[in-house]
Amino acid sequence: MKLHTHHILSELESKDPNMVLRIVVTSRGLTDISCLQHFGNLQILNIANNKISDLSFLQKLSLITFIADYNPITSISQISSQDKLENLSLSSCKLSLESLKPISSLKNLRRITLFQTPASENAHFYSEIISMNNTMQFLNEERVREPNGDLTQLDKFIESIPNQHRKFEYKIESWLPEAAFEVFDLPGFSAICQELEGALGK
Repeated sequence: MKLHTHHILSELESKDPNMVLRIVVTSRGLTDISCLQHFGNLQILNIANNKISDLSFLQKLSLITFIADYNPITSISQISSQDKLENLSLSSCKLSLESLKPISSLKNLRRITLFQTPASENAHFYSEIISMNNTMQFLNEERVREPNGDLTQLDKFIESIPNQHRKFEYKIESWLPEAAFEVFDLPGFSAICQELEGALGK
């Protein structure tokens, strides 16, 4: 089923697509929502529970919140253009860890939800997703970073790092060389000490 611009405008009682800031079109069996590219000032979009797989319309938008849960989405390459996006929900989509790499370009991302995806079933999901984006603060409704960027659960992050059980060989080098601790005389130092002793004895 294809979504049309006039259907949206009629529902919202609006005549100008550029005046629309929020659109919710959920559970309608939609397969084509390309008309959304005409809503240039759209900030919030919810297309959950449809049959959408093509997100090319995103290239013409600048969203803050995008909810696309329960859609057969396998690629989010078009999301790279969303530099204002703060909230992203893609639960129950067909996304692998590899297909989620475009989130690395989302400079304002704060929250991402990826429940029940192939990616979330990966043993390294936690560390891999957090490493993809350094502005993310919430992953699957759980705080993973403080506002200052510090990880909230460092142990959990380390445990999910691939090959984290490898043994690393390391050597601690002394900060100063041994020669720095050798005793040596300063030129003329003994003579100065003798003069001081003589002066104090008078």
